[in-house]
Order: sequence, then structure tokens, then C-alpha cells
Amino acid sequence: MGSSRPALTVVHGTALYVGAVLGTGVIAVPALAAAVAGPASLLAWLCLVMGSAPLAATFAALAARHLDAGGV
Repeated sequence: MGSSRPALTVVHGTALYVGAVLGTGVIAVPALAAAVAGPASLLAWLCLVMGSAPLAATFAALAARHLDAGGV
């Protein structure tokens, strides 16, 4: 009973809100991009994935190096 649970701060609440908004946008954006750019939107998404891979690898390496649950 001596330990208290951390409270939800403004930063945490903002992060949850932005995550919820962007999460639904990921479902709708490909259809909108295809309507505007046509087949070129596939190339744009491929470039986005290739650009995101190094960032994902960086976070994976950080997670492997820092095993605590505190986050980055």
C-alpha cells in the first residue's frame, strides 16, 4: 500500500489523443492519396516505408539497449 500509481498527466493525455487521431487517419489516407495522385500514390507510400525503416530500426536498437520500461 506504500506505493502510489502515477497519475495521467497532460503530456500523457495529449499523446493518447494524438495517437487516436493519427490511428484513424492511417486507415483513411491511402484512399484519399489514391484518389488525388492515382498510381503514383503507391510510389509515395513505398518511399515513406523506406524512409521509416531506419527510424524503426533506431527505436528497436534503443529498446534493446535500454531494457527498462521507462520508454525512450
